[in-house]
Amino acid sequence: MKTIWIVLISFVATAIVVGGGTYYYINHRATTDKNNLQAQINTLNSKLTAAGKSLADTQAANQAAASTAAATVSTDPTANWKTYTNTTYNYSIKYPSNLILSEYSKEGVGFYQTAPSSGYEVAAYVSISVIKLGDQTFAQYLASETASSSRNSITDATVNGLPAKHNKSEGMTEYDSYLIQSGTNVIDFNAIGTISGDAKTMLDSFTLIK
Repeated sequence: MKTIWIVLISFVATAIVVGGGTYYYINHRATTDKNNLQAQINTLNSKLTAAGKSLADTQAANQAAASTAAATVSTDPTANWKTYTNTTYNYSIKYPSNLILSEYSKEGVGFYQTAPSSGYEVAAYVSISVIKLGDQTFAQYLASETASSSRNSITDATVNGLPAKHNKSEGMTEYDSYLIQSGTNVIDFNAIGTISGDAKTMLDSFTLIK
């Protein structure tokens, strides 16, 4: 009888040990699998988040570029204008497409709102003329002009970043002009009245070329 109890107790103990070990193994394996699965999910979520951020950044950059391009187009009043280039005296200027260009010579050009005709005189909306300094310096030329009645209020100015002189001539007809030195020449940008509106935008587009 004692032997039976010993066998029975041994069996129960073995069952408990084996059962406990099996439970621990299964529970540990399940926990490990769960942790591995969670790690994979976290990695995937991180990749999706990074991909989403990258996509959002790309879309934001594209939108910013599109907005900048649209703003550039909308804020550039000369976008659809024409360009006149004088390769003899190395300058260029933009002008509205509705103005009529008349190049009298390489030293003189006019931009007209109405086509000039030999039958009647039409004042140019804007005219540009080249004055050759010859043996004079620019300062000497200005001094001689100031001494005359035609240019009696010459002041310092800039034209599209270029140093210039501004003159407002008064008389029977008012003229507004800007003088820009280019080597041994002076380029005179001239308009009747006051330079404003499209004429001012034309002046701002003036540039010397090499």
